[in-house]
Amino acid sequence: MPVVRNAGTIGTVVVQWQATVNGKLAVGDIRPTSGEVRFAPGETMKTLRVEILADDVPEITEVRS
Repeated sequence: MPVVRNAGTIGTVVVQWQATVNGKLAVGDIRPTSGEVRFAPGETMKTLRVEILADDVPEITEVRS
């Protein structure tokens, strides 16, 4: 999933993220469930890679945003 830095490229920027379902960490749905993306000076795009885990729990449609 692309993560874009679009408000300047000066300095290092660190973005903390969490994958949640109904306000709780998506443990059992996605791995990893949290982390950080670090942009070095001049970088504008990173790729966040997550694994969607199969389970037998019926859920609403899962979307990324």
